[in-house]
Amino acid sequence: MKVNMNKVIAISLVYFIGLFAFTGCRNKDEMINIEDLRSVPQAIASEDKSTSTEKSVVIATAIWEPYEFEENGVIKGIGVDIVAETFKRMEYKVTMKTLPFARAIEMLKAGGVDMIIDIKKTAERQEFGVFSKEPIITTYTSLFVKSDSNIEFDGNILDLKPYKIGIIRDYTYGEEFDNAVKNKVLQVEQVDDKLQNIYKILDNRIDICIENRLVELAALNKTNNQNKLKELKPVLNETEVYAFFRKGKNTEKMVEEFDNKLVEIKKDGTSQRIYQSYIK
Repeated sequence: MKVNMNKVIAISLVYFIGLFAFTGCRNKDEMINIEDLRSVPQAIASEDKSTSTEKSVVIATAIWEPYEFEENGVIKGIGVDIVAETFKRMEYKVTMKTLPFARAIEMLKAGGVDMIIDIKKTAERQEFGVFSKEPIITTYTSLFVKSDSNIEFDGNILDLKPYKIGIIRDYTYGEEFDNAVKNKVLQVEQVDDKLQNIYKILDNRIDICIENRLVELAALNKTNNQNKLKELKPVLNETEVYAFFRKGKNTEKMVEEFDNKLVEIKKDGTSQRIYQSYIK
C-alpha cells in the first residue's frame, strides 16, 4: 500500500520539535515517551492502508501469441485483453507480467502473482488454486501439413499411423491422442518449440505438425510461411481455458465477480470484438 511519505516526514518533524521543546522546560517525570514517537510513521501507514479503497491484481501470462504476447513493451492478446476488460469493469488496477509457464505456476503457489490466464482446468491444479467457472475462451488444436500434401484427416487418429508427427515436448493434445502416443501407436518426434516443427515439416523431416490453430497461424505469418502449410479439418480437439486464481481469504468473492463480468463481456459482444481484432 502506498504511503504519503511527505505526510510522514512532516508529522514526525512536528513531534520531534515538540519533544525538544518539552524536554527543555518540563521535569523528567513529564517527558514524552520516545517510543510513542517512533510509532508515528507506522501509525500513519496503518491509517492510510485502512482508508485506501484501491483494488489491484497481479496477473501472470506466458507468451502464446495471439492469446498472450508482448509487442513494443505492451502485453496484449486475445486472452490478455478480455481479462483486462473484465477487471476494468470490476474497478481493479491490473499489473501484467510475462513469465515462463512453469515459473508462473510456482509464483502463484508462493503468492507472487494473483492469477494466471488462459490455462486448462485440471484436478491437480485445483489443489492449490481456484479456476473461474466461466472459460475465457475456447481454443482449437489442429493438424498442419505442407500445402502440396495429399494427407487427409477425417477425425480418426488411427489413420495417422503411417506418418511422422511433430509435437512439442510436455504438451497435451487431448486424452485420445496422448494415449496413442504413450502406447506407441503413433510415430512422433518431440521438439521444444513450435518453430522447430514448422522448419522440420518444410524440410520434409516430418509429415504433420500439431499446434493450437491460431498460435500456428501467427507463427507462420511471422516467418513468412503462411502459404506453405495448410490446416487439415476437422480440428483434433477443442479446449476451454480459464482464469486461475491463487487461494486466499477473498478469492471466492473475486472469482464470483470475475465470472459475472466475464459473462457480461461475452453477452454484450466485447469478447467477440477483441477476438476478431486479432485474427484479421
